Amino acid sequence: MKSLISVLGVLLMVSISTSNEYFSSTSSLVTLLQTERYILELLKDYVEGVDQHLDVIKKFINDRILVGEKNMEEYVSNPIHAYNLMKRMTVDLQAVEASTQVMASPEYVPSMHHIRSISPLPTDGDLQGAADALVRLLDTYKLNMSAMIRGIIRSSGRFPSFEAHEQLTARDCLFLGKHSFNQGLYDYAIDWFEAALTKANEEGNRTVSPEEIQLFLSIAISIHNEVPLEIDDKETTWKTVPVPFSDRNYMSYERNFKPVFFVDNLDPVIEKEQFNRLCRGEHLRPLEWDKDLKCRYFNGHHPYLLIQPIKLEEKSHKPYIVQLHDVISDQEIQRLKNISQVTLHRSSHYGISGEFEASLMRTSASSWLTKENDPVIVKLDHRVAMITGLATKYSNEEAEAYQVANYGIGGHYVPHQDHLQSAGMNASMFQGFEYRAGDRIATWMFYLSDVEAGGATAFTYAGTVVWPKKGSAAFWWNLKRNGEGDEMTRHGACPVLHGSKWVSNKWFRVNSQMFRKPCSLERDEYFAGL
Repeated sequence: MKSLISVLGVLLMVSISTSNEYFSSTSSLVTLLQTERYILELLKDYVEGVDQHLDVIKKFINDRILVGEKNMEEYVSNPIHAYNLMKRMTVDLQAVEASTQVMASPEYVPSMHHIRSISPLPTDGDLQGAADALVRLLDTYKLNMSAMIRGIIRSSGRFPSFEAHEQLTARDCLFLGKHSFNQGLYDYAIDWFEAALTKANEEGNRTVSPEEIQLFLSIAISIHNEVPLEIDDKETTWKTVPVPFSDRNYMSYERNFKPVFFVDNLDPVIEKEQFNRLCRGEHLRPLEWDKDLKCRYFNGHHPYLLIQPIKLEEKSHKPYIVQLHDVISDQEIQRLKNISQVTLHRSSHYGISGEFEASLMRTSASSWLTKENDPVIVKLDHRVAMITGLATKYSNEEAEAYQVANYGIGGHYVPHQDHLQSAGMNASMFQGFEYRAGDRIATWMFYLSDVEAGGATAFTYAGTVVWPKKGSAAFWWNLKRNGEGDEMTRHGACPVLHGSKWVSNKWFRVNSQMFRKPCSLERDEYFAGL
C-alpha cells in the first residue's frame, strides 16, 4: 500500500507541476481525468490482488476442520488426516505467510517468526516424510488407491476400513507419484499420476494442470518399460511389473511367492515380501509348526506368581517367542508416557559403522528412562525380574534402561536383529558399557497402547507375528545358549496403518545373567522357555 501511494503521489506532483491550475483550462482537466482513470485502474488491480490474498487466508481458515481437545489423538491416528495436517502447516501456511506480508504493513503482519520461536513448525522435510509414509502404507497393506484418494483407508488384509473427513487433491496425487517414482516404485508412480489426471478433471484443474501431470506420467511409463531390461530379480530398489506398461493387467498379474524360513541369509526381496505379508495378517508358517503352541498360565520365577500367575501365549518354540498378557496396568502405562514425552526425540538405530544414526529404516520418536528411582520403574523392574528370572537393573549394567517409543504416520522399523553381533558392525562399539555388559541376551517389549490397524511385530525368519495389545508384553531370546546371536529372531515393526502405537523396550545384557542362564557348549542349543 505504501509503495502504491508513493507512486501515485509522484504522478500527481508531475501532473500539477506541468500544469498551471487545473480549473483554468479544460485541457488540464482532461489530463486530470486521465490521471484519475489511471489511479482507478491501479486501485482496481490492488483490490483484486488483495482479494486473491484474502482468499488464500480465508481458504486456510475455512478448510480447517475443528477438532475437539479430546479427539486430537483420534484425528491424527488417520494417515490421511496426518498428511493433510502436515501439508497445511507447511505449504499452505507458507502461502498464508506470503499473503500477509504482501497485504499489510510490517507492524500488522501476524508474526510467524514469533510462532516458530515458541513452537517449531514442521518443515518441508516433515511433509516429505508424511508422503513417504503414505507410499509405504500403500505398498505394505495393498491399499485401494481410488478409495485412499477419497479419504478411505481400505486394505486387502485383516483390517476394517477407516474413513477420513478429508480427501487428497490432484496436487497431492502428483506429489505422491513423484515420491513413489523417486523410491523406484514405478508402478505406484504411474497409478498416482493417472489418479491425479482423473482428480484434476473432477476439480476443474483447480490444484494442478493436466499438462503438468502428463509430463511426469510419460516419463514414468518410459522408465517403467526400460527397467525390466536393465535389472535382474535381485534388485531391491526398483519395483515394476516385468511387462511393458501397455500390456500390464493388475487384476491378472499375480507374483508367484513361496515363503522361506530358517535360512542364514534370506534374500532381501523375499524378506521384504514376507514382512509385508505378515504385516497384512497372512499366515505363512506351516500349520504343523503351530499345533503344539499353547496359551497357559505361567508361574514365573517367584512365589508371588503362584498366587497371581501370568497369562502366557506361545508364538514360537524355536526361536522362543511369547506374549504375556496383563503385565502392566493403565496407570503404569500413563506414567511411562508422561515421563517420556518431555524428552521424546527422533529414534535412531545402530548403523553399519556401529554408531547411532536416524534414517527412514526407523520412523518413531523415543526416550530413555534412566531414572530408576521412579516408583513405577522400580515396580516394573521387580515384576519383569519375577517373570523372566533375569537381572533387570540399569544402574548395575544388568540391562538397559526402559526405552519408550511412539510411532508416527506409517511409523515402522525395518527387519533387524536386537543382538549386536551383526556382520559389519564396527568393533570399536564394544567398549565401555557394551564391553562390560555384553550382548543383548533377550528382549522385553511392553505394548502401551492398542493399535487399530497395523503396528505388529513381525519375525520374518520365523514367520510369526505378535499383535499389539495394550497391557501385554512380548519376550524373546536374542542369543543361543552358547552366546552366539540367533539370526532367526530377526524382526521388524510393521507400519502403523491407523492408530497410535506406544511401546517400551527393555534389553537384558548377557554378562550379568551368567548364573541365572548358564551357557551351553552345544553350538545350536536354544533357550527353550523363560
